[in-house]
Amino acid sequence: MVADKMGHEYARLRADAATPARIQQVGHGAEATWVQFLTEWLPPGYEVGRRKYILPEADGDGDEFETDIVVFAPSYPTALRVQERVLAAGVAAAFSVKLTADAAGLREAAESAVKLSRGLKPRNGTPRSEMLRPFPFGYLAHSHSWTSPASAPWDNVARNLELNDETLVQHPRESLDVVCIADLGMWNQMYLPYIPNGAIPTAGVSASTAMIGSSGPQPVAMLISWLYERLSLTNPALTGLADGFRLTTGGQGSGPQRRWPLDAVFTADVRSQLSHKAYGGGGPDWATSF
Repeated sequence: MVADKMGHEYARLRADAATPARIQQVGHGAEATWVQFLTEWLPPGYEVGRRKYILPEADGDGDEFETDIVVFAPSYPTALRVQERVLAAGVAAAFSVKLTADAAGLREAAESAVKLSRGLKPRNGTPRSEMLRPFPFGYLAHSHSWTSPASAPWDNVARNLELNDETLVQHPRESLDVVCIADLGMWNQMYLPYIPNGAIPTAGVSASTAMIGSSGPQPVAMLISWLYERLSLTNPALTGLADGFRLTTGGQGSGPQRRWPLDAVFTADVRSQLSHKAYGGGGPDWATSF
C-alpha cells in the first residue's frame, strides 16, 4: 500500500538521521528527516526549504516569522528561494519541527500560528479566503514526551490543542492547521463556514472549526494525504491525487467543535451570500468544509 511505503520511507530517513555520525546534530537531523520526506512525496514543483523567515504583510513594523520548514509555491522564482527571507505569497505551507512533542511545544506552535496569521493581510471575498490563512502552518514531531505507563498521550495532545485554541485563537485563520506526531497520530483543523439554523440542536446560524484527531497505522501518510488536499485548494491539478491518497491512507477521526458567530469570521459581503452559495453553490471556495 502507498501508506505503508510512506511509513517505511519515513522510518528509513528517521533512522539515518539518528546514526552516530550525525547524533551531534539531533535537532537538525529531525528537520532534515522531514525535509527529505516531504521532498520525496510532494510534487516536484513544491521545493522544500529550511530555516526561513517569512516577511510580514501587515501594516506597521511587524516581526519576520522564523520557521523550520517552508514548502515553496511552484510559482515562486528560483532566485528568491535561496534567500533567507521569503515573501508570504511564495509559501505553499510552513511547519515548526520538534524532535519530541510536549505541552510546551504544542503551546509554542499555537502561539506561532497566531503570530504568523496576524502578520499577514486578510484575503477577502470567499469563505475559504476569509476563514483560512493563505497557506497552512503545522507542527511536526518524531515522538512525544508522554511515555510513562500511566500517561495517555493521545488525550494529552487533544486536550492541549483544544485549550490552546480556546485561549489564544481569536479568528479561525489563526488556528494551527495540523499536528503530526509520527509515532502517535495526526490532528488537522477542519473549517466549516456555514452551519444553518437548526442543523445543530439549540444552535443558530454559525461557522465552526474542529481539530480532528485521526488514528491509523501511518500518521505520516495521513499527513501527506491532508497536505495534498490543502494544496489542491489553490492547485486543482492535485485534486485527483488528493482523492486517491485520501482513499488509501486510512484513518478515522473526531474532535470537539468550536462555534463562531458569522460576523466574527466573515465580511458583510460574504455573509450576505452564505445562505445561497454555501455547500458548493458558489464553487469550491464556498464548499461545505475545508
